[in-house]
Amino acid sequence: MLEFMGKALEVTVSRREGQERVWDLPERVIPGDAPADTLDDDAYAERRLTEAMKRFGVADLAHIKTRTYWVDKKALPRTIERFVEEGRLIPVTLPKATKNRPAWATPEALALALADSSATSRTTLLSPFDPLVYDRERSKELLDFEYKLEMYVPKEERKFGHFTLPVVHDNELVGRLDSEVDRKQKALVVNGLHWETERPGAQVRRAVEAAIEELADFVGATEVRQRQPPTS
Repeated sequence: MLEFMGKALEVTVSRREGQERVWDLPERVIPGDAPADTLDDDAYAERRLTEAMKRFGVADLAHIKTRTYWVDKKALPRTIERFVEEGRLIPVTLPKATKNRPAWATPEALALALADSSATSRTTLLSPFDPLVYDRERSKELLDFEYKLEMYVPKEERKFGHFTLPVVHDNELVGRLDSEVDRKQKALVVNGLHWETERPGAQVRRAVEAAIEELADFVGATEVRQRQPPTS
């Protein structure tokens, strides 16, 4: 109920206490000089579509709809059409096993795709809620990365771990990390590192190990402890 009231701005989150949200009345949280303009359907659709495509880079209508909920059904297609006319979106074809659907890309995303493919991206670990993998069907369809949180799966039925983090290296999803924090020992415990294909070379492993060290710093751990060796 609080979620529904929050969407209607009848209540809003004022702060967090640990992992718990504390709710309050909007007039006691939102500054008095905050913008209060009302957007019509087309202006709201433009704002939401712009933000969605910043996250996606390339997407079809089904993907876009997951990030533009509450947008008027008639306003969204005409906003997409206007963006194409203005050069803000470019029609593309996505390689899929399913039936082809209209798709679009931002000019910035296409420029990156056409840039020097030998340039290496940052090696990092993703949150399970990162835009790249948040839409599980999209990541499976476009990236061939089947991902789910297994915290609600019985322990004996888990394939990868309680809370795994996708691993990005050189513009690809190369694995997933199962780890936990031992707060008493101030250690990041690696329960398992699962590679998507065959075990990678030494350069990739070093880059991923550096990303794990960064994660340890982020969670306040002073050491990284291996519970299990990396697995395939």
